Amino acid sequence: TNIRDKSVFSYFQHEIPTPDYDSGYFAVAYNNTYIKGHNLMSLPALVVLLHCTSSTGAAVHSVVGNVGPVSTPRSPIYYDTVNIAVETGNDASLGTLLGRPANSGGGYYRILAWRSA
Repeated sequence: TNIRDKSVFSYFQHEIPTPDYDSGYFAVAYNNTYIKGHNLMSLPALVVLLHCTSSTGAAVHSVVGNVGPVSTPRSPIYYDTVNIAVETGNDASLGTLLGRPANSGGGYYRILAWRSA
């Protein structure tokens, strides 16, 4: 009852646009750094890191938010105007995926990035 009429707006987009950069799936293991050139020539507006147990993306995949060990989880993604790098954790069972629905020390990553407007 305290919200003024026409003070709240809702914007709905039916789907996320196609990423401007897609690395495809590539094999990863714990305790490594992987660098991919996105060549967007600016900082991406959005970067998403996916983990999959299959190189084709046909198996279960998850968005990677953290890598392990559990005592010091951290985000694996960093980027600049030319490259996106992912640094896996140093734990054999949590190094490439730490979270739900699974944990993993290996598998396949896929990096998606969208250009800034």
